[in-house]
Amino acid sequence: MLKEANLNKGGNPNLSTDTTGLKVSELGITRDESSAFQRISNLPQELFEEQIRLVLEENNNQTELTTSKMLHAAKQYELDKIRNAESEKLQKHQK
Repeated sequence: MLKEANLNKGGNPNLSTDTTGLKVSELGITRDESSAFQRISNLPQELFEEQIRLVLEENNNQTELTTSKMLHAAKQYELDKIRNAESEKLQKHQK
């Protein structure tokens, strides 16, 4: 009876698959790259475009948009969100 049961296979299927069921290795990227790309994808469109514009201005229109620069922007965006949320909490508490 147990052999026929549909048991949980264990593990965390979210670690290496996306909604299509593909593994990141099947897409030709590593888990670290996948993680980095997901963090960058959290940037709002206008901030993403602003980063591109800044890179173009810095390099005299010679594009060198690196993952590192975009990760820095994504991290700054997340930190700003946290700071703003904390600031709002303090302001509400002071009222």
